[in-house]
Amino acid sequence: MGMEFPASWSLDSEASGFEKMESGLNGRAIDFAKFGRLYLNQGNWNGTQVIPAAWVARSTREDESIDRAAYYPDTEFFRTMNGYYGYMWWGMQRADGDYDFSAVGNHGQFVYVSPRNNLIIVRNGERYGIEYDKWLQVFYRFASELEAYSSRR
Repeated sequence: MGMEFPASWSLDSEASGFEKMESGLNGRAIDFAKFGRLYLNQGNWNGTQVIPAAWVARSTREDESIDRAAYYPDTEFFRTMNGYYGYMWWGMQRADGDYDFSAVGNHGQFVYVSPRNNLIIVRNGERYGIEYDKWLQVFYRFASELEAYSSRR
């Protein structure tokens, strides 16, 4: 995929050597953007299917077999943003059945993908600044306003 810089993987501890699964990948913004582009294009990189499209869809879409009310906490993200979580991706349903999704790392790292808007947002940070779900709302609103602006042109 032509990553431009070496990445590293954080460990839970030096003694165990076990990788931190939820937030252990460390990289540069340009390389995270390429990762987002891979998912934006359903696992296809410049004509080569790197990840099966079916896996990209399954890992980023909501599992509709889950009872939302019983499974998710009653927070604004899950309730009003139609948020969901699975396979390390946070997603937000749109009214017409489309969805946006995001990888969320520790201390405010985000790779946000809005397929309908052909948009990738990457945020690197030393700290969240605001809660992670608030960042997801900001990105979602930006993508929505971008779509509205584009449709007026």
